[in-house]
Amino acid sequence: MLCCFKVDEQGIRCKGNLAHATEKQSLVCADCGESFSVVGGVPMLRESLDTELDAGMDNDVYARQSRTRSLAGENLYFEQSAIFWDFLPQFCREHGVAGPCLEVGCGVGMFADRVPNFVGLDYSMNALLAEGFESHDRVCASGHVLPFQDAQFELIFSLNTYEHVPHLDLAFLEADRVLKPGGKLVLKPAWNCCQYNCDGVGFFPYSRLSIKNRLLKLGLPVLRSKIYKAATRLPIRSMRECFISRPRKLRYVELEPRFDLLCKVADSEAFSAIDPFDAMNWFMGKGYRCLSHGTRKSRILAGHDIVVLAKPS
Repeated sequence: MLCCFKVDEQGIRCKGNLAHATEKQSLVCADCGESFSVVGGVPMLRESLDTELDAGMDNDVYARQSRTRSLAGENLYFEQSAIFWDFLPQFCREHGVAGPCLEVGCGVGMFADRVPNFVGLDYSMNALLAEGFESHDRVCASGHVLPFQDAQFELIFSLNTYEHVPHLDLAFLEADRVLKPGGKLVLKPAWNCCQYNCDGVGFFPYSRLSIKNRLLKLGLPVLRSKIYKAATRLPIRSMRECFISRPRKLRYVELEPRFDLLCKVADSEAFSAIDPFDAMNWFMGKGYRCLSHGTRKSRILAGHDIVVLAKPS
C-alpha cells in the first residue's frame, strides 16, 4: 500500500513500492532506492514544512499524550471527537464500508476502532506514538503528499485537519487519487478559517496590534455574526451554483499561519481557508456525488456541516 513520494529533477514523483530493509528499522523504495526511517513501528514519510511547526506539533500539542486517557474523556480530544463518534460506525454500516479506511489527521487515534481496517495518518510522530495507539496501522506524513499507491481506500475521512494542510488543492487531489472508485469521502475541517485568527486579533490587546488589526478587532462582533456571514456568502454561492459551471481549480484562500500562537489561539496555525460550498463544488466537478447535500438549496445554505461525497465508480 505504501509508496515513495520523492520528486526527481524533472519534477516527476516516484511511486515505487516501499519494502522493509533487512534490519526492519527503515523502508526502501524498490524503484529509486530512497530510504525512510521507521520509528516505533511508524513509517516516517513526511517532509518538513516548517521548523516551528515541527517543534510545536511534537512538543506543545501532542507531547506525553495518551490515547487511553483521551478515550476516557480526560482531555479535549474526546470532546472534539463527539461529532464523528456515532456517525462513522453508522455510516460504515449503512454504506457497507469494509475498508481500508484512512483518517487524515488522526492525532492519537480516537476513531481507530470506529471504522473497519483503520489506517491513521498524521504529521506529528508524537501523536502516532501515543500510549494505547500501538496496535493500529499508522503513517507519519503530510496531508498534501499521501505516501500510498493509487485507489487504496474505500473511505477517507478527516476532522479538523484540512485547514492545517498547506497546498489544499494538492491535498484534495491526493485524497481523490488514493480513494477507490465508488469510495466515500467524509470531510469536516474547520470551514472558513480567517486570517485574523492566525494574526491573533482576538487574542492580543489593542496595543500590540497594527492599525488594520485594531479596526478588525473592533469589528469582530459583526464579522463573526451569522447575519454578516450569510450576507457575504449566500449571494456568491447562489451565483456559482446556478450560473457558473463546476470549477476545475479549487477555490480556497491561503493563510499565513502563526506558529507562535499554537495552543493559544484556535486555528492560528491554519494554512488554508475553504468554504464547504467550494469544496463540494470542486469534487462535484470531478464527477463526485454529494451525499450529504444533495440539493442546490442545501449546498448554498451549508454551514459548519459534515460533507460526504461519493467518488464515481
